[in-house]
Amino acid sequence: MESTCFLCGKHASGELNMKKCMGCHSTIYCSKKCHVSHWKKNGGHKTMCKKIQVLHLKIVGGASGSTESAAGGAG
Repeated sequence: MESTCFLCGKHASGELNMKKCMGCHSTIYCSKKCHVSHWKKNGGHKTMCKKIQVLHLKIVGGASGSTESAAGGAG
């Protein structure tokens, strides 16, 4: 499967080293410039990154049988 930058749509090539978001590990960018631009964009990755992380913790926590809250808060 070919990697594509989530913001600009560039495809991975021999000289282009795609990088994943270090927070959620699910969004791929071709450069730091694209990552920062998408992070700051209204409705961009900043709003979704934490939600993706919490969802991932719920899935992993549910698979291990953990009863703790994935968000870490009470109630």
